[in-house]
Amino acid sequence: MADEAVIIELHGDEGNVHRYTIADGNVETKGAFMTLISDNTVSGQVSGGLPQNFSGFLVEDKVASDGATNVGVYTNGDFDLKCSGLVKLGESVIHSGANLISGAGAGAVNVSGGIVGIARESGTPNETIRVSVNL
Repeated sequence: MADEAVIIELHGDEGNVHRYTIADGNVETKGAFMTLISDNTVSGQVSGGLPQNFSGFLVEDKVASDGATNVGVYTNGDFDLKCSGLVKLGESVIHSGANLISGAGAGAVNVSGGIVGIARESGTPNETIRVSVNL
């Protein structure tokens, strides 16, 4: 894929990695935005509109049909993320497409599980900015 998160700094216990189940057939790239799709199961593939239940960024590449059904996901740190829309300094950001973010704006309280983190820089479309994540 493209536009995956890039680690700037991990916080907590080396990014507070959480383990999740993933389908053996999934192909995911390190740094991909991961979404809970069922009980303790994540995927980077989201159907039916914008993702909900953001759960963090994939720790390492996942190869299709490699036998692996567990992956690690970073949940605490500062990451470089690419904007798909305008983002203001200090604003909550939401997952707004394939590995992209935009400012949550006034609707942030209505975005269940879609908040990614807090913007530490302002950004415009296609710009990469620093975002603090602490799930």
